[in-house]
Amino acid sequence: MEQEWLASPLKLREYLYTLQDENYREFNAKLVKSDTDIILGIQIPKLRMIAKRLAKFDCHQILTFPTITFEEKAIKGFIIGYHNYTIQETIAYLRNFVQEVNNWAICDTTASSLIIFKKEQAAGFQFIKECLNSEQEFIIRYGLILLLAHYMNEQYIEPILEICTSIKSDYYYVNMALAWLISVAFVYHPEQTYPLFHGKLGKFVHNKSISKIRESYRVKQIDKDHLQTLRRK
Repeated sequence: MEQEWLASPLKLREYLYTLQDENYREFNAKLVKSDTDIILGIQIPKLRMIAKRLAKFDCHQILTFPTITFEEKAIKGFIIGYHNYTIQETIAYLRNFVQEVNNWAICDTTASSLIIFKKEQAAGFQFIKECLNSEQEFIIRYGLILLLAHYMNEQYIEPILEICTSIKSDYYYVNMALAWLISVAFVYHPEQTYPLFHGKLGKFVHNKSISKIRESYRVKQIDKDHLQTLRRK
């Protein structure tokens, strides 16, 4: 059976249908809240294993084949991260892939798997800026999650904070990603991040960022208490 699903996208789809789990499907559907994807109910670790197996081979056919299930989409995103592509090849595939991303789960799990962005930060940052200039909710979020997962260092903290103050969005999942990004920035770079809480953020992102920081075990209580006094009403 394995050799068959390695052969083509349609065979892969057939194989995934044999792995579906109704109980997990119902659970995952409530979390993902996707109205456009079929959700089979296959857990992420299993999808990662399949993607790693596929990534040993030529995956161009799979990466250019239209997906109809959440699981196919996740595998496609994981393959881009796991295959030994150059940064230029990775970005070329990502430009098409992000057009398919339509929920936070596919966005976050696949973006965090793109380890090549840690190695090729300059080229990767240019792609991130493309994402942030998009008008699509989950493409913008994709860029923010790439920053969160791969760029939290001294070289990029100032550009990241500038991005956090420049993005003004009505998209819920963009604002949630911004708050998450700011909270992680505060964990690693509290002194640089503190000024954001003095009138540089929209109210929702401001308060949500404080909430996320206060939930962290890596932030001192004195900092949590001070931030609480900065909440906006």
